[in-house]
Amino acid sequence: MTANSILVWGCGGHGREVFFLCECAGVEVAGALDERPHMKGQVVDGVTVLGDIADAAEFRGRCKVLCTGVGDPHLRRRLWEKTVLAGFEIADSVVHPNIRLSRRTNIGRGCVIC
Repeated sequence: MTANSILVWGCGGHGREVFFLCECAGVEVAGALDERPHMKGQVVDGVTVLGDIADAAEFRGRCKVLCTGVGDPHLRRRLWEKTVLAGFEIADSVVHPNIRLSRRTNIGRGCVIC
């Protein structure tokens, strides 16, 4: 695990795209979070699914959490709130290295730009 390792909520199609984005951007994904009990312990695209946020308590203070591995905005918001209430920090944004952004563009924490 590196200093910029993160946990990613979601391991479905959108989450897998975020895993790839992190690989391209040089961000290590230390694990995935998923509320579905049957996903705990599975390995998706080389990333271990830790389970729900409570199952990842050992990572608190060592990894920040990216909530944008799920596509549904309402679910993403709920997971963000759950993450903050559990005492985790939200990860910085992850931007693909080939993206050109205007100098006037401001990106908040936790965004992904592919």
